[in-house]
Amino acid sequence: MKKLLALALSLGILSSCTSVGTSTRQSSGVKPAVNRAQTGELWSMASSNGRLLFYGMSGRRSKPEEAIQLALEDAARKVAMFYSVEGSMVQQSTIGSATFDYSSTTDTTLLYDTDYKKYVDMLEYNPETDVFEYQQMLVVRAWHRTTSSVPSYQSSWQNGRPTWTLEPPAIPGFQVGIGYAGRRSVHKDTVNASHENALFAIISNRSNAVQNNSTSYRGPGTFDYGSRTNSTITSSGRLEGFYVLETWEDPRDKSLWSLGIARQ
Repeated sequence: MKKLLALALSLGILSSCTSVGTSTRQSSGVKPAVNRAQTGELWSMASSNGRLLFYGMSGRRSKPEEAIQLALEDAARKVAMFYSVEGSMVQQSTIGSATFDYSSTTDTTLLYDTDYKKYVDMLEYNPETDVFEYQQMLVVRAWHRTTSSVPSYQSSWQNGRPTWTLEPPAIPGFQVGIGYAGRRSVHKDTVNASHENALFAIISNRSNAVQNNSTSYRGPGTFDYGSRTNSTITSSGRLEGFYVLETWEDPRDKSLWSLGIARQ
C-alpha cells in the first residue's frame, strides 16, 4: 500500500451535480484552475459549500456504467480513509563490511473502514462534466458532503515544479506529509501509491522506534575482519482528516508527488 495531480483540468463551475441515485445538486462555485505550460500535470483538490472533492479512477470496461461504479468506489475508499485510517510501516536494513553487502525492505499496513462502499451513495457528481478519461483510466470527480473542513491551499512554483515538492509547507493545525511514487504500468496504482506514501510520511514524522543490532567478527588472518549492522525502524499511528490537497505529475518521468495533510 504505497510515495501526490494539479491536473490542468478546468475545475469549472459545476452545475447540476448529481448524487448516485438522485438527480440535481447546486453549483460548486469552484474556479477554473490555472494552466501552467510545461510544468507537469497538477491536480488540486477543493472544498465548497460543506463538500470535499475526491477523484476516483478505474480501468476501462465494455460497459461505461461499470467503469463509473468502480471509479466511485475508489473515491469512496478515499472518503473512508479521510474519516479514520491506521497505518504501520516497518523498515529493515542490513549493512555489512563487504562491498555491496546491503539490503533493505519496507512493509506497510493500512486499516480503515472496509465498508467504504456505503459512501458511494453519498457522492455527488455530474456525469456530463465530471467523468473523463486520463492516461487510459476513467476518472470521476466526485463531491462528498461533510461537516469536516480542510485548509485552502495554492501552490507557489519554483523551477517548473510546486515548491512543496522541494520542502513541505507549514499548514497551521495540520500535519503535512509528502508522498512520492515512481510510474507504475497502471496509472491508478501510481496515484494510490503516491497518496499512501504521503500518509506514511505523516505517520513516520509523528513517531519512530529505532532498533539497531551490530555484530563484529575477527578471524585468524591479518585482514580477516567483518561486521554487520541490522536496523529496524517502526512507525505506526492513527490519522483523522487525511486528505491530499494536491498531486503533481513530473513531466520528465511521469512520477507522482502528493501533498497530504491530517488533523493534529
